[in-house]
Amino acid sequence: MDKEAIQESIMISIVIPVRNRGRYLENCLLSIINQSFKDWEVIVIDYGGDDNTKALCEMFEGYPIRYIYVPEKGIWNLPRARNVGIKNAIGNLVACVDADMILGLNVFEELHKHFETHEDNVLYQIQRININEDGTKTAMPEGTFLGDFQCTTKDNFINVTGFDERLWGYGYEDLDVVIRLGRIGVRQHWLQGVETYHQWHPMSPGYETYINMIKSKLSWPSPTPGPFADKDWGCATRKKITFNFIIWRTIDKFAIALVIWPIKRFKKMIRNIKTWACVTSVEKKEKQKVLDEMNTVKCAI
Repeated sequence: MDKEAIQESIMISIVIPVRNRGRYLENCLLSIINQSFKDWEVIVIDYGGDDNTKALCEMFEGYPIRYIYVPEKGIWNLPRARNVGIKNAIGNLVACVDADMILGLNVFEELHKHFETHEDNVLYQIQRININEDGTKTAMPEGTFLGDFQCTTKDNFINVTGFDERLWGYGYEDLDVVIRLGRIGVRQHWLQGVETYHQWHPMSPGYETYINMIKSKLSWPSPTPGPFADKDWGCATRKKITFNFIIWRTIDKFAIALVIWPIKRFKKMIRNIKTWACVTSVEKKEKQKVLDEMNTVKCAI
């Protein structure tokens, strides 16, 4: 649905960045469509994906769901995808939701009630419940997994220039924006009586988180490059150290070459060893089973 076709009375804009996770996105969109509160729009930001996400969004024709593709080269950038969604949002409130989340039935209703009776300077978060591989559920403590659902006014996001686009990949960008919002007086509030559900899938290691943790303390004066970047977005202003962009990208490359890829290769080697050991153990058991059966036959004879 075109932006112009969406009524300006939209209260909540839901920004969903997604990259090759269309199979989880469908459940996320269905949970939004089934909300008791209907004054919303969805902006799906596909950052460099090559799966069926666009076709999936087109299946929901008639609902206020927009699809925007953000091309990526090299390492993808989740914070930039979120910023694109925030800048295109119409709603008073902007909720950044991960594509693998399922929202409880009354999330937006409770969000609207609280927002109507409290000041604007609140960042809403919701407790996460993990849906495990075997279908069981595990409730996670409040204060963990901040990036699953983060909602505040669009003005608040603008006032901190959005998410920090130097934090490539994913990891720590959610806590970073919490800290920066806190510095302008926006406090966290965990909504009670509602929850979000995380759909199980194999998790990537997320070594970028540790590098991003260090990067969030650094800064440079030039704007972040990219097709959707401008001088006012994606460059947090509360940093202490200033780096030229070229120097920063050099640090990035060294971090990738010397930290991330070696650790990933090591993890892959460990997984291969575990797989080999498991297969070997199974083969030994099968072989022993055959020998035992042969011995049983011999004894019977």
